[in-house]
Amino acid sequence: MTERDGVPTFRQEGERFHAEWGARLPVLEIGRDGVLSSVLRDAPRWLDRVALQRLRSAIVIGERHAGRLASLRWITEHLPADMPGVLIPGTGRPLIWSPRAPAKLRRGVESAIEPLNRTHGRDLEAFEAGSATLFKSPVVLLVDLSGNAERVQAEQQVVARLRALHESSAGAIRLVVGTAWWSMVDQTNLESDLVNLSSVWSVPPWAKSTVARLAEAFQGVPRWEDNDLDTLVEATGGQPALIENALRDVAAAGSGLFRERLAAALDRQRRYPPAAVSIWKAQLRALLKAPELARAVREYVEAPLRADAQGRLSRDLPLVASGWLGFDASGRCGIRSDLHRAWARDVLVGGPK
Repeated sequence: MTERDGVPTFRQEGERFHAEWGARLPVLEIGRDGVLSSVLRDAPRWLDRVALQRLRSAIVIGERHAGRLASLRWITEHLPADMPGVLIPGTGRPLIWSPRAPAKLRRGVESAIEPLNRTHGRDLEAFEAGSATLFKSPVVLLVDLSGNAERVQAEQQVVARLRALHESSAGAIRLVVGTAWWSMVDQTNLESDLVNLSSVWSVPPWAKSTVARLAEAFQGVPRWEDNDLDTLVEATGGQPALIENALRDVAAAGSGLFRERLAAALDRQRRYPPAAVSIWKAQLRALLKAPELARAVREYVEAPLRADAQGRLSRDLPLVASGWLGFDASGRCGIRSDLHRAWARDVLVGGPK
């Protein structure tokens, strides 16, 4: 693996930085063909064009601002030439086509998909009526469902209809569905039962090498020492939005000892969480409706890293896929970071949303 393959570059749009991966994309495989893992493969699996050639359908799950949409965009851009694809990133956003897709197919798919893009799942009849154009040649349809808690039920209906579309096309339409909600993956959820025909991938946390590359993009942030990078990755659990916010605060501070600036930035995130945290908490509250997961979160909040967690992962997998649990270098499992621990405790005691 070359450095270019394993570490993204970063493109700035406004105040945000977007990761752009090279020839391979890291994902964590947590299930395949209806069987969710009892042991998470904590070493990333690298997707490339060869892996995508064998793609049937997949679900990509990751909390808001984890890099899920960037992963879907990468898949769209790296599909083999004979597997054109289109990414529907959400309401009001333009479709993103894979390169070299035939113009005729583009026109047909854009006509069929436009109602889905406009309504984002509330009225798919027009989409279904026009979808015959999709059956004439294979196409990969990527749909990112990233709504809030109030829209989860509507998005489950989207998944159910997409599955019906996949089946009626005899596999000509392959689906890649991005979601932030475990209910889309839950095998007991009959309404959105895509998992039985899909691989299930989770967006992995950022590694130190990725954080180092992002730090280089910030003016005012000096070259980081390894110890400082370790502190940032451990304090945020490798969560992209938290890392970017901390880097922005360090750069804005401008003066003072570097480690003091970093400590102040992390403390600020604890006291004034970014907006995405309210969505993460809503996801956790939804998971805690299951008594066994509520007990698990209480144990993890109060306990250190658990060496025996791999054996319990079939129960705790929703917490991993939703971004609340993580693994250290030795494979022990625990709450992803001290920040996540504080926010999980808020949810358990009914604190701030």
